[in-house]
Amino acid sequence: MMACGLVGGMGNGITGTMNTYFYLYFWELPPQTTAWLIVVSIPAALLGATLTPALSKRFGKKVAMVGLFLVTVVTGLAPMTCRLTGFFPPNGSPWVFVILLGDAFVTATLGLMGLVLLSSMVADCGGGRGGHHGQTVRGPAVLGQQPGSEDIARRGRLRRDAVAHGRPLPGPYPTGRGGPSLMRHLALLYLPIVAILGVVATLILLLYRIDRVKHERNLTALAARNLAVLPETLAGGSLSD
Repeated sequence: MMACGLVGGMGNGITGTMNTYFYLYFWELPPQTTAWLIVVSIPAALLGATLTPALSKRFGKKVAMVGLFLVTVVTGLAPMTCRLTGFFPPNGSPWVFVILLGDAFVTATLGLMGLVLLSSMVADCGGGRGGHHGQTVRGPAVLGQQPGSEDIARRGRLRRDAVAHGRPLPGPYPTGRGGPSLMRHLALLYLPIVAILGVVATLILLLYRIDRVKHERNLTALAARNLAVLPETLAGGSLSD
């Protein structure tokens, strides 16, 4: 889990940092428009939380989670890939923003669904390991302890917030004749790096040995353990009285 958090945090940090520059200079969107690409995560979170239980029951937590994360990698990089291969409307077309907004919504929804399933799996596994003490490790708490991911993504969030509020960003920007060419070369470097990090982080999760059957065994063992400890606790209390 620590390795997954580190690799995935690197990819998210790169994406969060570079998206502000890509929105402004690769897609040539105004800052006021890019703010909607951030706000769209709110309805995506509501939809993702609604659809996750049904998907988990249909495919199981682990299969659904891995599939969602892999699809998220594809959808997140699809618009830029289509632009580089010539299958995307030119900058200035209203369809550029519409497609990017729809893609951001789908990617945010799928990514959140995968995170919800991952948190649930961590809680399931924690319940099995903590059963000796009658405690369950909560998924979000464990995920929050992944080293490096929060620090790596922090700079991307700062730049994203600056764009959302119309504040200038530090550093040189690609302008003049070299702008489009520079951004194209930057995109060619960005795509494989982020794709590899996303796929590797997802494949690491395959080593997470917890599924529905093991989770049910953990719950059964935990319940049996609690039933065995309860009489001893009552007896100890009566003796102390």
